[in-house]
Amino acid sequence: MRGAHFASSLVATAILLLPQPLSAQGTALFEEKSVQYSGGDYDDETFRYLLLKPDAIEEGKRYPVVLFLHGAGERGEDNKIQMAHFPVLFQDAAFRKRFPCFLIAPQCRVDRRWTETS
Repeated sequence: MRGAHFASSLVATAILLLPQPLSAQGTALFEEKSVQYSGGDYDDETFRYLLLKPDAIEEGKRYPVVLFLHGAGERGEDNKIQMAHFPVLFQDAAFRKRFPCFLIAPQCRVDRRWTETS
């Protein structure tokens, strides 16, 4: 019985640690952006992404850039579904204050992949 209790505790902990959906307040923090690209396999295509900036930007200070690449299930063209399993940590005001960064969350097209593999 002791092993079953341990296993159920482990499962409960794992569920709590799963990424949570982006809250409605969290989506308001992001700016919707796009970039036009031509060349290679792309014929004048527009790629959409979401951008989260630090709360306060100090002139002359350098900030890290975090690139959030979603999984295959979040591909699309709505520029929102890529945030379905976004790390909830980045929504937290205290976390954002402690670790200010620029966060870029592009959305991969339905018919594309982040990288081609063979």
